[in-house]
Amino acid sequence: MVSSKSEQAELRELQRKAYGRDGGLTDAEARRLRELERAVVASVSAASVASVPVLPVAPLAPERPPADRGTVAVDAGGPGPDAAAGWATVSDEGGSATPSDDGGDTAADAPGGVARLRALLRGHGGVITVAAVLLLAIGIGAGWALFGSRGDDIPLTEAQQQRKLELYEKGGYDEGSVRAVGQDDDALVWYGTKSDGADICLVLDVAKQSGENCQPFDDLTTFSLSAMTMVPGEGDEAPTGVMAYLMYSTAGVPLVSIQRWDQSYGVLEQFAGAERARAQELMDGDEAMNLAVVGYFRERPVWLIDRWNGNGSETCLIVDGAEGRSTCRPNEDALSDGIAVYVSDDEVVPGGELDASAIWSLEVEYTPSQTPYLTIIHDPESISVSTDGEMRLDGSRLELGGEYGDPIEVVPPSTDSKG
Repeated sequence: MVSSKSEQAELRELQRKAYGRDGGLTDAEARRLRELERAVVASVSAASVASVPVLPVAPLAPERPPADRGTVAVDAGGPGPDAAAGWATVSDEGGSATPSDDGGDTAADAPGGVARLRALLRGHGGVITVAAVLLLAIGIGAGWALFGSRGDDIPLTEAQQQRKLELYEKGGYDEGSVRAVGQDDDALVWYGTKSDGADICLVLDVAKQSGENCQPFDDLTTFSLSAMTMVPGEGDEAPTGVMAYLMYSTAGVPLVSIQRWDQSYGVLEQFAGAERARAQELMDGDEAMNLAVVGYFRERPVWLIDRWNGNGSETCLIVDGAEGRSTCRPNEDALSDGIAVYVSDDEVVPGGELDASAIWSLEVEYTPSQTPYLTIIHDPESISVSTDGEMRLDGSRLELGGEYGDPIEVVPPSTDSKG
């Protein structure tokens, strides 16, 4: 595993040389890069792999279910003997030509083995977090394909060239780190680094929509980094969700997948009774893309809704147990920083005072796989609040905005106060 800061710095430097503009590696550097990238994956997956038997994946009768479209780009890691084959080429019509110096990564040779792979994954949940190559095989069976050229060879339009410059100028990306790594119709995935390689980022552009997500390099796991955006439908058409994933095979080869799905299924079907009526009310008049109950407060649902507001996609947190109090943020901000609503047990009167022990914090954050989870806090010593839902610390003084943003003084409880 990459256990020292010097090895981490060496890995980042080699990645910049391999993937940056005008980059290039010697044969020795290419071998060293693959060695370090494999060590990163090994450090994450060693414990799980040790406890899960490696089962062979043999081809079965060809099957091609008409599932969601998607693409997977495979980066061989740079020039040199280990990467002489460039990027692999695989289609749903045949087998894999993925380069492998030890012959070990052959799961993609089984586009017909989807049923067996699904059964394997159901029986061995631990495999999911480490065996990206198995997921790749499932993707091929579902209609995914591997690009046959390096990401640097993706031809960019003039508008895409301008977008690349914009990422450098406004996105804070390291010089020479941004490159296109995958494309599917109007979806283009960018890879880049920030803070001298300390952060790894994915940017997903689809038509006029964009999603971005970054993660510290040292925190990367096999399936940890993804970017998502929603594309509104035309006329009566349902919106389409698009997601890009950065993954690593068990050999340390980075993979980028693009997957699409539509929202034509009945969102309301997941709700019943009063919740269904309330869900219908929340979705009426808005171009809602997703709606879910993430928890309950005062025995009433807490809703999380993704919708199109005319200027882009936004995420809203709505608390029915607090008379529908809500906060909305741009979807990208909610995914990266979370979204919160603050509620008081006392009546909120602009210009008045509130006891801090009467304040509740309801905050939704996201796992690396973008699964939302709700945290409810009733602890005045650890929270401060503001009108727009952002946490803010101002010494011992806390502020909770009124209906029109007027500040309300919040009096911290005494030491013998019980929250």
